[in-house]
Amino acid sequence: MDIETATTDAIERQLLRAEATIAQLRGAQMALLREIDRRQTPAADGCRSLAEWATGRLDLAPDTAKMLVTAAHRCEWLPSVEAALADGMVTYDRVVAAARVAEPSQDDNILAKLAHLDVAGISHLVARRR
Repeated sequence: MDIETATTDAIERQLLRAEATIAQLRGAQMALLREIDRRQTPAADGCRSLAEWATGRLDLAPDTAKMLVTAAHRCEWLPSVEAALADGMVTYDRVVAAARVAEPSQDDNILAKLAHLDVAGISHLVARRR
């Protein structure tokens, strides 16, 4: 796509496709991180936590690694949320926010329950709960 001649609509569609790809890749990372954790690789490598391991091994910022690991662990009991991420149906940021709100019994309805909120709105909801 030639960006300079592309319509704004075409650029927006390309951005949405890119975001769906990012979501799919983050979903794959989350599953792989859980397996790395199950194998106790971080401890074998001398790390105190999976987030510390991901920071060093994947060259992530500590906050990014912590958020990714937390989402990976929480989504283990939210399979429909993780499936929506893996399919590129929701963004990684929405999944992270939803995972902070969700209880295990809400697996099937948490995304629908939060659909009326943007990611900032979900984060605000989390902050109010604290």
